[in-house]
Amino acid sequence: MSNQKDNWLHKHFMVERDFEAEHAVHQTYHEISPHYHEFYELYFFISGNADYVVGNARYLLEPGDMIFVPPDLIHSPVFRDFESQYERCVVWVTNGLMNYPFRTALMAYLLGGGAEYFRDSMEELRENYPAPAFYGAMNFLSTHDTPRLLTILGLTSPAPQTRDERAVYHLSDSDLARGMSLLKLAALILYTFPGSPMLYYGDEAGMQGFEDPFNRGTYPWGRENAELVQYFQQLGALRKSHEALQSGTIVYHAAQGRALAFSRRTEHDHCLTAVNAGDEPVTLTLPWDGTLAEDALSHQEFFCGDGLLRLTLEPYGTMLLTQPQE
Repeated sequence: MSNQKDNWLHKHFMVERDFEAEHAVHQTYHEISPHYHEFYELYFFISGNADYVVGNARYLLEPGDMIFVPPDLIHSPVFRDFESQYERCVVWVTNGLMNYPFRTALMAYLLGGGAEYFRDSMEELRENYPAPAFYGAMNFLSTHDTPRLLTILGLTSPAPQTRDERAVYHLSDSDLARGMSLLKLAALILYTFPGSPMLYYGDEAGMQGFEDPFNRGTYPWGRENAELVQYFQQLGALRKSHEALQSGTIVYHAAQGRALAFSRRTEHDHCLTAVNAGDEPVTLTLPWDGTLAEDALSHQEFFCGDGLLRLTLEPYGTMLLTQPQE
C-alpha cells in the first residue's frame, strides 16, 4: 500500500485492484496520522496498548477486537504507550457492489434464454457503470435468499407444492446430472467474467434445497461432491494464475442461442471462455492469436489456422482456451 498526501491527511491507495491483506508486528513504532481511503478496512487487533479512532468515536482496544471502517471515514490507532509490542492484521477490500443484474441475466440464459440477452445486459451494465465498479463488482449466482443453484439448474419438473415435500426433495439421477453440467458451466462464467466471483457456501459441494430454511443446511463435511469440489478448486487456481481473468478487458465473440464466447485480455495474457448451455452440439469459429490453443480445463490442444479456431462444443460443453504451456 502506498501513501500520498492529500491536504493535511494521508489518503491511502491500494496497489492491487480489489484486495490486500497485511499482518505486522512492531517492536518500535510511532504515532500514525489520521487517514482515509476509498475502500473497506477490517482491522484486527492482536496485541498492544492502543485505542482506535473512527470518525468522532474512540474505541478502547482489547486483544481479539475487530474494527470495521467504511470508505472515506477518517481513522487511526492512538497509542497509550510506545513500549508494548503492537501486532495487528488489516484486510482492505475494494468498494464493490453486489451484482444482481449479473445473476438475473446469467440465470435467464442458463434456464433456457438466449445468450444475446446476457451479453446485451452486461454491455448495458458496462456502459452505465464506472470501470472500477464494473470490474470490481461482486458477482454471484445464489445466496441465503435463493434456492440452491444445483436444485434450480437441475429441476426439469414443477417444484413440489407443499413445504413438507420441498423439505425432503432431492433431484433424480438424470436431473442431478443435468444440474451438475449446468452448474459447472455457470461456475466457469462466474470465475472468468469481470468482477469478483462470490460463492455461497456448499454450492461447491453439491448442496441442494429450495427456499429458506432448506437452502441453509449445514455443510456436508465428509459427504461433499468430490467432482464439484475439485472443479471449483481448478477454477480458483486458473483465476489466480491468469492475469487476464483478474483484470483483463472483455470482448464477446459469440452470443447466439445457447452458445456464448468471450475473451479476457491484458498486455501479457489472453483467455477465451466458450460454453454451450443447450442440449445439442454447437460449432463455433473464434479468433485466436497463435497456432495452438489449449483448453485449460481438459488440457486438450487445438490447431489454429489463419487466426481462427473452429470448435465443436458438446451439450453443456465448456472450454477455457489459453496459450499452451511450454
